[in-house]
Amino acid sequence: MKQPTSLLFILYALLSTTFCIGQEFSISGFVDDSQGQPIMYANMIVMQAQDSTIVKGVSSNEEGFFLVKGMSPGDYLVKVSFLGYNDVYKSVSLNETIDLGTIALEETAQMLNEI
Repeated sequence: MKQPTSLLFILYALLSTTFCIGQEFSISGFVDDSQGQPIMYANMIVMQAQDSTIVKGVSSNEEGFFLVKGMSPGDYLVKVSFLGYNDVYKSVSLNETIDLGTIALEETAQMLNEI
């Protein structure tokens, strides 16, 4: 009777380590402008924190929502950008699924030359 219990314990130990290794997380949030209006098709680039190597990238949808799926645990830098707005960087230590909330982009102030 002792042998089946040992076999079950070994099987459980092997399966639990397989599930821990295969964990994938996600990063989500919203992108708005300074008036609280959603920014459609803003760019989200996820980079390795240590060397800025690009890992993944997505765009926000019509409501300003973005979701980066299939991320491995680690330290990342998230860059949020859109033409005409200042870039925003967020440091993320990913060991669970993270919701960054609402990221507000501010318009870039540019002076145009006269013709």
